Amino acid sequence: MDVSRLFDRVFYLTAPPELIRKRLAAREDNPFGKNPEEVELTIEHKARMDAKAREMGFEVVDATLPLDEIFRIIVGPSKHNRA
Repeated sequence: MDVSRLFDRVFYLTAPPELIRKRLAAREDNPFGKNPEEVELTIEHKARMDAKAREMGFEVVDATLPLDEIFRIIVGPSKHNRA
């Protein structure tokens, strides 16, 4: 069920595939992503989700930006309401 229409704004944070690969390899609290096939499935899924988020009109935010900039984007005016 899609509930995104219940919200004025919906944000989708995304990161480049290289960063996702690096984070999956570095984490120690979960074995998922240690297998190269799992990593590639994750990257493929990410590409599909990125496209879907854009298709649905979500505000796509680069998660590699500094946290204060991400915060400003989220609490700032909607890109649809900017003059």
